[in-house]
Amino acid sequence: MPPRQPIDTEQPPELSAQRVPDSEHGSESAAVSGMFGRDMIYLAFWALQIVLAAALTPATTRLMPKAQFGQAAAGIAVMQLLNCLFGFGLYTAVQRAYAGEDGEANARRLVSLSIELSLGSGTIAYATGRWWCPLFGLGPFPPAIRYAVLWAMMTAISAPTLGLARSRNQLKGFIAASSAQSIFAQALALGLVVVVQATAANYLLGQFLGEATTAVIGLSLARPKFLRRVHLPMLGDALRFSSALVPAAVAGFLFDASDRIVIHGDLGAPALGRYAVARNIGGFAIVLLQLVSFTWMPRLFAMKNQDSRKRVLAASRDGLYMLAVSFAVAITAASPLLLALWAPSSYGPSSLLLITALVAASALPYADAVIYQQVLVVDGRTRSVAVGSAALAVVNLGLNVALVPSLGIDGSAAITCFCYTVGALRWRWLAGAAGPRTNPRPLLLALAGFAICLLSAAVPGHGPALLLRVLVALAATITFFVQLARLIRPDSNQKLRDGLIRLSLRIQLSWADPDRPAPTRPFSGGSRRR
Repeated sequence: MPPRQPIDTEQPPELSAQRVPDSEHGSESAAVSGMFGRDMIYLAFWALQIVLAAALTPATTRLMPKAQFGQAAAGIAVMQLLNCLFGFGLYTAVQRAYAGEDGEANARRLVSLSIELSLGSGTIAYATGRWWCPLFGLGPFPPAIRYAVLWAMMTAISAPTLGLARSRNQLKGFIAASSAQSIFAQALALGLVVVVQATAANYLLGQFLGEATTAVIGLSLARPKFLRRVHLPMLGDALRFSSALVPAAVAGFLFDASDRIVIHGDLGAPALGRYAVARNIGGFAIVLLQLVSFTWMPRLFAMKNQDSRKRVLAASRDGLYMLAVSFAVAITAASPLLLALWAPSSYGPSSLLLITALVAASALPYADAVIYQQVLVVDGRTRSVAVGSAALAVVNLGLNVALVPSLGIDGSAAITCFCYTVGALRWRWLAGAAGPRTNPRPLLLALAGFAICLLSAAVPGHGPALLLRVLVALAATITFFVQLARLIRPDSNQKLRDGLIRLSLRIQLSWADPDRPAPTRPFSGGSRRR
């Protein structure tokens, strides 16, 4: 009989997937562990700006008059929209280039391109501000909006540098830049409000100066390279990939803002204020999930084996399910306390529980959507991402326009939840066979968490029910960190079982024969001698 031939790597994927070398399993396990371990450190510092802004919202609203706070909120919205346009999606293109041939040099050249495009488009926007600003009801280009434009320019420059620092795994430099972007910027903005004058212009000036500091730190880490004519093919390929991410980013911005725009127009500013507080609390998990792509994309771009990447994506998706369930349940259960802290009594916090529950539940389908969007981006199908994002934004806007006048702010939250669910199904469909296979057990867990979030809205937020909510929130929080530890250390369960077996044997043998030394390791498999 001829010897059995090993599986050839050129064989069809369905054959090679039947036998995966132990070394490949080890590398995949290490990749998943890194995604929920070291990568989460990057995510934590990247999210620090958002977390601090949310945590300091009560202080900001008390330090600034309502009119000035509203103008500051409008300036932040302008900055977010212009950042989508000024950035040209190059922060993702930098990470993609770094994983390719001559990656270090090409990534540094793309940072140079981002500087030129950001400064060029930002200068045009600033010079024409007196004409476009009144069209949006923002006045004749007031100082607050001017600082918002400059802030967007600096953000479009700093984002690719931080993306390159993430690809290089420069954690210390990334922490320094992110701290300037969050802690220093927030401290400077509030300091100007307190010391100089409580105006939107001073607040946005502090944010701009903090982002400029971040850009300086990021550029010192990135060390951009000069561009030459010979690099035009590489630059053109990068722009073809990244330019489709611009309409996708704009569509994402419109998706997040359309419900608030419609509520403001149909129901008025007081209703918008109540809705915005509840939506921001419930949507905190979604904001964190939006940053997952930034922290995970370098690792996925570097994985060239499609089958291995699919298995890693499947494991990371199932991990996100578990974390999203715990986080969403904790937010929903604690929502009466969070609403009492963030919203004044005139907002009627007890009437906002349903909105918080609906938006928090949306994190579960969104966790699914994140993975399948990453599949499309890694495969270079950014046009599909743009078309899918635009279609979802149009559906969300249309439903809000049609239903909010009759259903109110609760209906808008339900539309948000519905659209995120439809979006998750659409991203799965677009990814097709390139996406990871579904694991039924984690999916059922996610659906159960989705139902728990929705049903919790019927639980009162006062009396004995509030104590029950607090206990559930604490249990969900503990579960979140336990699940995160298991994802970081997949062998932790086996080590725990081995330790319990070792302790049990030590106790039993010590009781039976005190003079006999206890074993230092548990019995392994195999036949026992008689």
